[in-house]
Amino acid sequence: PLKPPEGVSPIRWLQDFAEVFSHSNALLSGSKNYFMIQLHKLYQMYGVFEGKEAYPSMFELQELLGDVKYSSVSKDARYMETVRNRIDVMVLALDKVLDCSDGFPLADLLNRNVVIELEGLAEDLQNFLVETILVWIYNYRLVNGRRGVLSHSIIFDEAKRVFDRNKELNPAAGIPIIDIITDRAREFGEALIVADQEPSKLTDSI
Repeated sequence: PLKPPEGVSPIRWLQDFAEVFSHSNALLSGSKNYFMIQLHKLYQMYGVFEGKEAYPSMFELQELLGDVKYSSVSKDARYMETVRNRIDVMVLALDKVLDCSDGFPLADLLNRNVVIELEGLAEDLQNFLVETILVWIYNYRLVNGRRGVLSHSIIFDEAKRVFDRNKELNPAAGIPIIDIITDRAREFGEALIVADQEPSKLTDSI
């Protein structure tokens, strides 16, 4: 997930990925900003901003956070503990799924009929994976610049897991990135078809 779609700048992907990570893990702006700063450091260590193609994984991010030392009473120490806690759980649960510098070619998968089944994962991890894929697709469509023509459809069952209205009820967390994707995806040919037994629990953007 730390590798952006081809053509998308690392700094843009860093920001969007930080939004996904924060909203799927219920982090507020302080922890989100801390996460962005640490991810930026990791990208610098790997030469990502200079065009090198070897991207770090979430394991390297976990290792970086493990090496950081703060006074136990500082704000940064609290932000670090919050972020590291989320990453530790994520790495523990997803393990080899995240232990790579490159992933499945999502651009190729967009040309196939694909079912992503997430049964057995905790809800926040399901949200993290789905939102990461959605943001990846949005950025991929954006950089390819094809507008106004239907290219692809994504169907969501039990959609309130992803499009949870509660995400919009926390002003301190900002506008959920999932709302922004919902608002803009159609322009770039991406259709969202949403099903749920309790529509009142879906986001206003849906």
